[in-house]
Amino acid sequence: ARDDGTRGHVALSGKFDQWDVTPHAAYTAHIDAIPGNITLSAALPVRGMRVHGVTLTELTNTTGIVPMPDQLTHNLLPEDIKATVKNFGNLDLGDWTATGMGDLAVTLGWSNNYPQTKDNLENVELHGFIGFTAPTAEAKNEDKAFSMALGNDGAWSMPIGLGLDL
Repeated sequence: ARDDGTRGHVALSGKFDQWDVTPHAAYTAHIDAIPGNITLSAALPVRGMRVHGVTLTELTNTTGIVPMPDQLTHNLLPEDIKATVKNFGNLDLGDWTATGMGDLAVTLGWSNNYPQTKDNLENVELHGFIGFTAPTAEAKNEDKAFSMALGNDGAWSMPIGLGLDL
């Protein structure tokens, strides 16, 4: 048998919405022993995500003169695919919504300006940072097919960056 692109296929459709608000606080200090500025910052995002209007539509040909394989496939597919998947695999293919905090991010940064006396270059800024993100967000619900983590799904991370601005 060959796949005709429709027999036994199911089309999945739905909509995804997301919003984010990230409160951020930073403190910058100048320490005489260190050139430039040191900045300690923290950010804790609040986000909401939603998958809604999830539908599954069988694509098997059931109109006009229906070939025997198409009719057999249509008869074997369950009427409610979502319910069948939930009953036999405990996987929910329905809508999903979550609202909560993301992962806490804390960084320690340094920056310094080096003024230049050249015609085409007025300033050079060096900057860098190191930090961590702590898993404060809700993790993915493995029983919901369209669930997503609001952060890094329980993982810690260590962001590091260096930069040169001319």
